[in-house]
Amino acid sequence: MLPSANPQPVQERLDHEWTLIRFGFSLMKRFSTISSVVQHLSMTRQRHILYTGFEIAGSADLPRLKMALKAAADLFPVTIRERHALTPQQLRRWREMLRPHGPGVLNILAAFEVAFCGLLRSKEFCAKKTHGYLSSKFALTRDRVSFIPSLENVKFAVLNISVAKKRASNNRYNERNPVILPFDPDADVNGCARLVELFTLDPIPAHQMSVTPLFRDVSLGAGQPLVYRKLFAALRNLVQRSSDIDPKFYGMHSLRIGAATALLAAGCPKEHLMSLGRWDSECYKLYARANLPAMITWQRRLGRQFVLPTETAALLTRNGIPIEGSSLWPANCAWTAARDRNLTTNALDDSDSDDDS
Repeated sequence: MLPSANPQPVQERLDHEWTLIRFGFSLMKRFSTISSVVQHLSMTRQRHILYTGFEIAGSADLPRLKMALKAAADLFPVTIRERHALTPQQLRRWREMLRPHGPGVLNILAAFEVAFCGLLRSKEFCAKKTHGYLSSKFALTRDRVSFIPSLENVKFAVLNISVAKKRASNNRYNERNPVILPFDPDADVNGCARLVELFTLDPIPAHQMSVTPLFRDVSLGAGQPLVYRKLFAALRNLVQRSSDIDPKFYGMHSLRIGAATALLAAGCPKEHLMSLGRWDSECYKLYARANLPAMITWQRRLGRQFVLPTETAALLTRNGIPIEGSSLWPANCAWTAARDRNLTTNALDDSDSDDDS
């Protein structure tokens, strides 16, 4: 094997790696997560190649840098912000509280309810900033919504979104595109009904559908989208006005958390929940929260449930103690009563006997 034209001395490479480690730890003062530090280090090395023609520390594997960053991640874990779930009842209260709906309010309420019913991530339905939104891959415009069979006699709304999360090779659930929203005007929250209101009360000419954001900022003009910071502020303001809970516990992610919690309370199977939320891992469990009425029901069942562990039954058998006669077997056990009743009313006759004699 031919040596490289300009091999980098080992000591020089180690010095460069140590410099990268020091630079990485200095970046921790600026970034909140280790993944952001790693990304910034990678971009720095790429730019160094672009401007100087050679790579920092060569093409080495840099094991010490990896171990240092891993240790930093263990020492300084990411603090997850606490977010409470928004409920369908809260969203309905907001809608009733803000009547009558002008175009500005209507766009905000429609954004919240569509995001809730579609389990949308913020990037999938609102802009980070107004400039350049229509040219981004996540731009959601009016022409990406269709009503089946028609706007006047709607049964479903079909929303073609660009999925925010990168698709894994074995992903079965993250490919749920488009989002289908059934029409149910009597529900506490219904994204399809809000879209019908939006298209009816805030109409846009057909030739402008492709250049008009689905949820637009009326105060800025037809072509300007509602940005994240405005929706975030509106959400917290509505929480503060409609409840006694500190709004700091709510954010845009509360919509997705609330939808997952509602599906869990409704008994939605795991596979359907993952598909509706476009999750390809077990992280959906972080979103679905326990439902208080269900917890009370299970608490009632807990106190009435008869339990006899198999290992306890085996221990009784080994010691020659009849299971039904033990203190662990209640006299009024439903199973025992049913068995005795069946033996009394349906006694075996000769034809049912296994005795050949």
